[in-house]
Amino acid sequence: MGVKSMNFIQTRLAEVDSFPFSYESIELSNEFVKNMLNVINGILSTSSPLNVVDISLMEEDSVVSLLLSFDTNNSEVYIFWPSDSNTSHNVGIKIPYHIFCKYYDDLWYPSSDDIWVYDTQNTFCIEISHEEIVTFRRLE
Repeated sequence: MGVKSMNFIQTRLAEVDSFPFSYESIELSNEFVKNMLNVINGILSTSSPLNVVDISLMEEDSVVSLLLSFDTNNSEVYIFWPSDSNTSHNVGIKIPYHIFCKYYDDLWYPSSDDIWVYDTQNTFCIEISHEEIVTFRRLE
């Protein structure tokens, strides 16, 4: 993983005093992230969402409950921060889904971040947009 990408993740996670570093958060290679972003972009453009929820007025606990309510089998997930065309960092990590749910607000910043959550068993994809919209898709 490039220095710029590592700095992005380290900066983001360093701001989280309570992030459970005992869990292995596996940093993903640039090539893997690039390939997965292409796959997920295809999924987002061709599949129908099962749930679309505006979380802009929801309390943090309600968003956590929403994320936990999705049928995910509590698997491990890849979390990607896709870059826009003005930046060169596409980064991702791998963590347990329940850890993502608990710390989603430390890993995603409204108004500036889009994140994509993709499980390692290829069964679901969640997009949380900078517009504070959560979209859950079941993969076939």
